[in-house]
Amino acid sequence: MRESPVGFLLLGIGVLGGVGWLSTNFHPSTGLKVVGAVMAVTAAVWTSKAHPAPEEAYSPLHGRRVLRTTMSTMPYSPMWLMIPVALATAWLFTVYGAGMSLAFAVGTDHTRQGQVAYSVDGTDTTRARRSRWLTGARRHCTRVTVELQAANGTKRIVYCDDYLGGVVLPPGFPVTYHTRESPLGMFVDLATRFR
Repeated sequence: MRESPVGFLLLGIGVLGGVGWLSTNFHPSTGLKVVGAVMAVTAAVWTSKAHPAPEEAYSPLHGRRVLRTTMSTMPYSPMWLMIPVALATAWLFTVYGAGMSLAFAVGTDHTRQGQVAYSVDGTDTTRARRSRWLTGARRHCTRVTVELQAANGTKRIVYCDDYLGGVVLPPGFPVTYHTRESPLGMFVDLATRFR
């Protein structure tokens, strides 16, 4: 198989999008998610056309066979694996890479009021495990769900708050957040929740 940059390109944009997804409090708009889906399908179609086909050889003794090279044995080389990888990485990159960066650049600052809808000791939630993986520290946190009053309706924000250290907030507890908003989505500054 000829060496192709397709797999490496998907890996690169997937890493960029994954880092943005793991390390931000960005809430993309529905429109940005739809654009991400369109870009993901486009990337999958491009991958299916750009990815080289296996090279075959024919000999009278062995017949027709696929040549085994370094690229053909790599785990992301088979087409059945590259299509879902292309879908996931292109969506992550569009929404949490390029889209998030653009939203931050053109967004405007606001102060939004909200109230706690649900709160529970959330040390073992997925978000807490992601935070521990990124920082290397074990955080005792409270999983908080907040209904935030934004310009285009109520936004539900779910996160693991290590500042509370496991203290559960009652439903209806008022909170205030500083946000940076654009048509592409909303950034929430979780450090400003009690001001």
